[in-house]
Amino acid sequence: MARPRDSLVEHGLRGAASNVAYEGNGTWRLSIVNGAAVPARARVLDGWFELRAALPAWALSRHDDLSWLRINARLDGSVRVAHLLGNRVPHLMADTRIAHEPDLDDRVMSACLDLTGALHAVENSHGDMPFFQPQAPRTAVAEIGRACAESGWPCTVATDGTVRLDIVTRAGALGARLESSPAGAERAVVELIDLADQSVVSRRAVAALLMALSGSVRYVKGVVRERDGATVAALVSPLDGPIDRSLDRALSALAVACHVSGREVQALRDERLAAEYLALRDAAPQHDSYTTEEEHTCLQQL
Repeated sequence: MARPRDSLVEHGLRGAASNVAYEGNGTWRLSIVNGAAVPARARVLDGWFELRAALPAWALSRHDDLSWLRINARLDGSVRVAHLLGNRVPHLMADTRIAHEPDLDDRVMSACLDLTGALHAVENSHGDMPFFQPQAPRTAVAEIGRACAESGWPCTVATDGTVRLDIVTRAGALGARLESSPAGAERAVVELIDLADQSVVSRRAVAALLMALSGSVRYVKGVVRERDGATVAALVSPLDGPIDRSLDRALSALAVACHVSGREVQALRDERLAAEYLALRDAAPQHDSYTTEEEHTCLQQL
């Protein structure tokens, strides 16, 4: 018998997906419809709803890690292309916190719709990626200031409306910025490194690290985007609800991701170290199992 929360999750799944089949223990098989039906899997674990789907073979042959990170920069919400734990084949995935959330089924439906939109973006990802110009968040500055104060994140608001916060890590403080995407979705961003002047092997290693990070830290995606003449590798976390709840969740997720990647990304500037990292990654055993993810998880609890 399904748990009460699982029944609510299934209601949300049936509102945005097809062929929904409950497998027990908070897991489902389903299809995401994007012209054709794309097989997907969903599960509830530790108060989170997680969704993932395989990418089409033609897309896997067309893109490398850097290309996938550029696509991630165009995707709203938590949906991203990532390497799942112990699996270097890129997958689409999304996650959302559902514990103690009054709009549980809406959040599940939104994750499914975001993943459908991501599949469409992948299908139309040929050619040059459009230039992305960050925009100031649409939420009123005073409201952002109150949310920062209540959640303990000191912030600075510039005259142009840019909101900056400091995330303290073992590598020092990294600046986070709040912004809106062209579609109007708000998110927190931490820029890590300009890849424009890095060697090919260092760019590949940074991209591999951010793809793995995107699959192992909930609510965070690695991205690469062109901005002001720079090729910027960054981390992004969505603000997907009232800012008093979503701001702390997004910044906490970024703090976890920055803690395990901020110093490492800088170290991969060294070509020798970058080559060794890629060799170790390529030699690691591969699997594709939710069970293994649970046994070797580094996903944060927020």
